[in-house]
Amino acid sequence: MGISRLGRRRAIYAPFAAIFFALLLAALFISPSCSKSGAKPRAGLSAVQVEGASKTADFGADNLTGGGGGAPIEFEPRNPIESELYTKLLSEFERLGIDPARAVAKAPAGEDSAVFDLSATLLKDEFGNPAAIELSWAERLAGDYDQNGEVGIADITPIALNYLRNAAYRPPAEAGGFKYWPIGDPTDGGGAASSEPPADGSGAENWRLARIDGDASGEIGISDVTPIALHYLERLDGYRVYRKGPGEEFFKLLRNPADQSSNLTVERADFYSALNSSWPVRYTFTDRPPKVGEYEYYVTAYANGYGESLVQSSRTTIGAPGFGDTKPPVWDDPVGITGAIANEDGSVTVEFGTATDMAVPPAPATPPVTYAVYYSTESPIDFGAA
Repeated sequence: MGISRLGRRRAIYAPFAAIFFALLLAALFISPSCSKSGAKPRAGLSAVQVEGASKTADFGADNLTGGGGGAPIEFEPRNPIESELYTKLLSEFERLGIDPARAVAKAPAGEDSAVFDLSATLLKDEFGNPAAIELSWAERLAGDYDQNGEVGIADITPIALNYLRNAAYRPPAEAGGFKYWPIGDPTDGGGAASSEPPADGSGAENWRLARIDGDASGEIGISDVTPIALHYLERLDGYRVYRKGPGEEFFKLLRNPADQSSNLTVERADFYSALNSSWPVRYTFTDRPPKVGEYEYYVTAYANGYGESLVQSSRTTIGAPGFGDTKPPVWDDPVGITGAIANEDGSVTVEFGTATDMAVPPAPATPPVTYAVYYSTESPIDFGAA
């Protein structure tokens, strides 16, 4: 298990521990002339021991060549730190009684995958009038350090690439009692464009590093391997948003405005880009509740095919003026009454154009359009008396 075994491809099979040690023992007896190392894994490898190590954030790429559903999972470490992290992961699987070859995908579980920074903001239009409520939050999936939406073997790579780097957290007294709230604004890249990595020392970079600091110790290191083992193959495809309004006893699931049949209120694919995984993954959702009053929200992670996480986010509350469908219909061509026909029975047939119901997105339109026809024996019409 020493670093001299770096060049070999490794595969995990069930039962992986027994086979691994049996093969190792066989190798020692059959090939005594082979080079081997008696060194034990060390918990404190220095980042400078990795050839070409970078002092700036590097969040890696997927290095997983197979896996899931009982298939072999192959991983080829690319440097001594990655090799040691992989060895640590194997030992954590064994310690926790997890057979990764038999593990199955599932929705996120555990409080360390719960969203903690859900916030609500009242948006205003160009005239300063309330226009909508915007929810925002950072994605959380413990152990998913490369941010591909699933916890896997490849998540040791970001640990290796950022080994011994630090993440800074706010004092709990300043973060509502939450112990591991990263310092800085996760949307502040220090002047970097969204297509570029966040600047060193920026809020966005610190939040990204905090995601890799899985045990929230403040330093990225070998102990961050444990969350990978604990949450192995947990995944998410987006979030469900729940709302409770004035006078309501229960929370209501809000549907995806773009696809009312979707299991997700917001799709992960709309907010994550594999082209630049060096930024934190953040979600937004715009809501226009119809009534005046106070509204409470929370979100839960959801994995297509595996269901909803049982862990709810922190809750946020905001007062709203009501955003019902208040925009009147718009006349099509022709506009208004186009003619009137006197019938033999004394009635009058009135002909008029049609109107189309309109709404300010994302509030839905509320058809059908209804029409009020006024008549009077006098001209001009007194609409108050007609």
